[in-house]
Amino acid sequence: MNLQESIRRILREEYNHDTLLYSIIKITKPLAYMDDKYYYQIVPYNKTKNDKIYINKGSSGHKTISTENIEIIKTSSNLDELTHYLSYLRFQI
Repeated sequence: MNLQESIRRILREEYNHDTLLYSIIKITKPLAYMDDKYYYQIVPYNKTKNDKIYINKGSSGHKTISTENIEIIKTSSNLDELTHYLSYLRFQI
């Protein structure tokens, strides 16, 4: 069993399903010193169910914000599809 298979097995046991879901979120409450393109980010879907979520502020580092200040735009298990859609959203800004 290689490393990737081991990781998948552990994730299946931990999250109790075969595929992980990811979400594109929009940060609705602006943060100080945050670049506009980071208002849209890809995060694991299960993290959006917690009280707080860890986001990237860009060159100024990372920050924990409340999940009340985010809006879920799209959810999928296909990370490539979400990455392309994220590029599209960031291009529109």
